This record gives sequence, structure tokens and C-alpha cells, in this order.
Amino acid sequence: MTAINGLVDNPDFYSPPPAADNTPSDELGQGDFLELMIAQFRNQDPFKPMENGEFLGQMAQFGTVSGIDEMNNSIGAMLESLQANQTLQAATLVGRSALVEANGAYLPESGSLNAGVEVPDGAGSVSVQILDASGVVVKNLDLGVTGRGLVKFEWDGTDTGGRDLPAGQYTWRAQTTIDGDEVGLTTYAERAITGVTVTGGLPTLETDAGEQIRLADVRTVT
Repeated sequence: MTAINGLVDNPDFYSPPPAADNTPSDELGQGDFLELMIAQFRNQDPFKPMENGEFLGQMAQFGTVSGIDEMNNSIGAMLESLQANQTLQAATLVGRSALVEANGAYLPESGSLNAGVEVPDGAGSVSVQILDASGVVVKNLDLGVTGRGLVKFEWDGTDTGGRDLPAGQYTWRAQTTIDGDEVGLTTYAERAITGVTVTGGLPTLETDAGEQIRLADVRTVT
């Protein structure tokens, strides 16, 4: 062996430190995961909130993220914040009217009813039958060919002869033809939103018909 500057010339005596690995990582960290989830919560449609099953499915996809166990408290806090936000949004709807899926409503004295029907692609002329509590057809409404989407209509509370009908519960059914076949359509009724109830941390809307409906079940708000 030879000595160089007092050190033994032995290749095993000294090894340089390994070079830093500057290769970008393809793995998501905790911060990335939280940013993605917060962005999704903030940008979701308040009337179509993320379902619990969908949320859990996304959690499973990120199951390999390092330190996922330590994120439980953070996720719980985000969920509480989301639920509180939905409750505040629901509270702003009190006093307004919403179209919800239904096939009937209570007709007030000398009043009228607002409703709607969902029309699919390829539909022909749309007709609506109004029935009294005995199931007798009291009025036929011809909405014509409307095109696809939600079509609103109003019933003035009169029968086929133009006479005012008494106050009470009435129902309706809508139909059209597609490729020559008669098809029933989904209908909606206008409800006044009278309050908000929180059940299981999630808000439900109370209506003047005594119903409790989810935000996701609201078709439109006026």
C-alpha cells in the first residue's frame, strides 16, 4: 500500500456519498391527496353532492398513499366542513320553490299548480292527464312537440269545460310516443321549501307538502 497525504490508498477505505436522486416521483403524497379532495369538494354541484360510496371508492384508490392513517383527522374535518356548507346552502332555499320528482300536488281554492315533465330524445307530442282523487281524468293538457329536457307546465285548476275544480289532491301522468311506442314520462311538482332538517350530518329540505327531500332530488329552484 502507498500513503497519499497521510491516507491509505485503499479503494475500500473511502466511498463518496451517493448522488442525489432528482428523478421526479410519480407517487402522490399527503399534500397532493388533500389538495385533490378539497378541490373536488369545492367544485361539486351542491344539488348533486358526492355520494358516500363514491367518496369511499376514491379513498380506496388512494389507499397506497404514504401516511394515509395520519390523514383520518384531516379527512374527518373536511367532511364536517362539507356537511356544514351543504346545510348553509340548503338554508338559503327556505322560502323559495323547487321542482321535485312527484306526480301530484294539492290544489288550493281557486288556485293553480306548476309542474314539469322530463322529455327524452326522439319524443313526439307530449300530453298530460290531470286526475282527481278518485282517479277520474278531469283535464287533458297537450304540450305538443317540446324537444328534449325539462318542460314546465301550469294547470289552472279547471276541468275540460273550463269550470273551477274544488280544492284537493290531484295527480297527473305524462306520456309521449317514441318510434311509434307509447312511453310514460317522469313528472315533477312545484313545492314550497319551508325548512331544513339535518339528519346524519346531511341536510334535507322540508316542503309544504310535508315531505323531506334531499338536495340531490331538486330539479330546479325558483
